Amino acid sequence: MLNFREALLRPFSDITKFLIGVILGIIPIANFFVYGYFLRCGAHSMKRRSELPDWDKWGELFLHGIMVFIMALIYLIPLIIIIWITSGSGFLLMFKGDFNQLATAIDGLYYWVWAFAILYFYTLPAGLILFAHSNDFAEGLKFWKAFSWHYLVAWLLAFVTCTFIFIILSIIPYFGIMGLILAMFINPVITMTLLGQSLEGGW
Repeated sequence: MLNFREALLRPFSDITKFLIGVILGIIPIANFFVYGYFLRCGAHSMKRRSELPDWDKWGELFLHGIMVFIMALIYLIPLIIIIWITSGSGFLLMFKGDFNQLATAIDGLYYWVWAFAILYFYTLPAGLILFAHSNDFAEGLKFWKAFSWHYLVAWLLAFVTCTFIFIILSIIPYFGIMGLILAMFINPVITMTLLGQSLEGGW
């Protein structure tokens, strides 16, 4: 069952683990450990483990952090293909002097990019969590598992909640950049917790 209260409080359930994540998150290279930690949060949620994961198995955390970028690039492949095809068509139209069709092609690309961007940020977290849960790269490519009502509701709830938290922390007087730094850890933990719950098998 989707447990919003559990997800909202999880980042603060262990102050020591929270502070480790916040500090490492602002250190270049070391932040790869944090990216891996976010995946572990999602994987643990699939197993119905609500506590913050331990900061251990550092090699695994770092490798999973690298996998975030690798899988992010793989999920971008369809967009690269779309841009490549559209660009090729655009050059042909330009050489033909058909600028009306060229303008139409550019407009079409604009809408395709927006549509893909939404799908990208919707499906990628599911792939990352599935990979971390199984430690199987192939599982991380099963983007279609994101297309369920459970996942959709969890994703929308995470989006609204994290947007609200980001705005609040960024406008607190005299808090400034510190609020944004905290949000960089709080929001991913909440998001991966909710999405992990939804991927666990429903409510």
